[in-house]
Amino acid sequence: MYIGKTNCVVEISFQSEKLYDNPYDIDLDVIFIDSENKCIKVPCFWDGDRIFKCRFSSPKCGVWSYKTVCSESNDMGLNNIKGEVTIIDYNLNNSLYIHGPLKVSSDKRHLCHYDNTPFFWLADTWWTGFTEKLSFDKGDFQTLAIDRKNKGYNAVQIVTGLYPDMKPFDPCSANEGGFAYIPFDSDIYNKENYEIINPQYFKYIDRKINYLIDMEMVPVLFAMWGYFIDFMGVEKCKKFWKYIIARYSAYPVVFSYCGEATLMYYASDIWLKWELNDKHTIDSWTEIAKYARNIEPFGRLWTIHPPTRDYKWTGKDQLWDYSLIDFNMTQSYHGAFDYRHTVKTLRYLRTIEPKKPYLIGEAYFEGILEQTREEVQRQVFWASVMCGALGYTYGANGIWQLNEEGNPFRNNPIGIHWGDTPWREAMNFKGAGQLGLAKKFLETLPWNEFEPHEEWVVCDENNKDKDEFAGNEPWACGIEGEIRLFYFSLTHAPLIPLKGVKNIEDNRYRAYFVNPSTFEKYDIGKVEPCLDYWEIPKPPCNRDWLLLMVKE
Repeated sequence: MYIGKTNCVVEISFQSEKLYDNPYDIDLDVIFIDSENKCIKVPCFWDGDRIFKCRFSSPKCGVWSYKTVCSESNDMGLNNIKGEVTIIDYNLNNSLYIHGPLKVSSDKRHLCHYDNTPFFWLADTWWTGFTEKLSFDKGDFQTLAIDRKNKGYNAVQIVTGLYPDMKPFDPCSANEGGFAYIPFDSDIYNKENYEIINPQYFKYIDRKINYLIDMEMVPVLFAMWGYFIDFMGVEKCKKFWKYIIARYSAYPVVFSYCGEATLMYYASDIWLKWELNDKHTIDSWTEIAKYARNIEPFGRLWTIHPPTRDYKWTGKDQLWDYSLIDFNMTQSYHGAFDYRHTVKTLRYLRTIEPKKPYLIGEAYFEGILEQTREEVQRQVFWASVMCGALGYTYGANGIWQLNEEGNPFRNNPIGIHWGDTPWREAMNFKGAGQLGLAKKFLETLPWNEFEPHEEWVVCDENNKDKDEFAGNEPWACGIEGEIRLFYFSLTHAPLIPLKGVKNIEDNRYRAYFVNPSTFEKYDIGKVEPCLDYWEIPKPPCNRDWLLLMVKE
């Protein structure tokens, strides 16, 4: 009899009667049945030597009986093993266990926990965080996690073994346990290199995932970067996803099928020749996604991450079947800041049917190519929030690739070096802290009830050229008759000024300027209803501002 707590992982171990040549080839599942005859099939994973494990969790109390089903039917250490798991109430203080894993809210606009507690997504990007470059034994991983937790972040986007900007079996992709797969020979492009998984690699990942969850930060797990489909093939990608699901789906995680699904390998002969790559990759990832989603037993959220292309190129366009993702993700530009491209993308995301929550899942990394500093981070964050996004994913150059002091990540396979800022320095970029304060500010308001309200905005009369300024207008959101929130700038670059507020209801508001760097409030006073519009007073200084109007 195993005993677990609601939403927590129960781990059950099995030992095979013999040592197989490649235990990764063995299919082992556990069938769980509760008192109401609800049945769940949970895949198991090989954990080295003769050990196989099952990880199970449930949001409800009760007794589950289980029985194993193994492809090696004569192995009595793996097949037809029976037992019970009793789930009791979780009684500690971790919000991911108290409130449960994430799901889509009933209004299809946001995310919430299993018990419907709203969840404002503020993720950081640690693409290579499971490698040795961010050591757990030396405390590096804990240092970054604690910093982000203290700043208010509640999710981390991270890749589980097959990384961006790297060739297969790049030395930078290893951790203390080696590579994700055991190399077969010296030809790194040989598909036989993906025949045998390396459990030791994933044991080091286990510690990091558990630590993130202990810090109440949701691991957003990307199995691989999309171009690995050409090195592995569809069937091996499916098999890899089954291993990831078996090992981690019982945790309160979120899954992304891959990063930049339709991006070809950097050194490919068809680099950026999308028309030669799209159908092949969309076919492949649709097949993989259908398989992975079908075998995932706990109903975790799924998305997919697109490359940067046209503003209408989102996660929806990476698969033929939109139902395979629960929320839509897009990627904006990096080094060349174009606020209008981002805003056009956000506006487009609002129009896609059927309605799903959405966000920018990779944006202008702070400090990349020595650009896009904290003012850009604020602008894109607030554009996202006021356009109805479920949250925002931040990124810092130096952290996503984990530059070490004196040992930067180096050029990618086509010679691009994104910058050599060490991750410990990048950890303290101003934008990261300001977005954390922004999330904390929003959580003092009924943010999950906000809707976009561009019709409330009155712009400067000197800036009406929509071809030139489209997307640079001030943003507004809120709840009619209750609360209004605006983001604008007095600097004319890139946002045009906010002149006033219209469509004010027949009730009184009190207004405040809020500094979006520090969240210091400046009381403006009462706002009276008016027939035309209320002209805002001059803010304390020329910069970007939030204008908050609250019903008295």
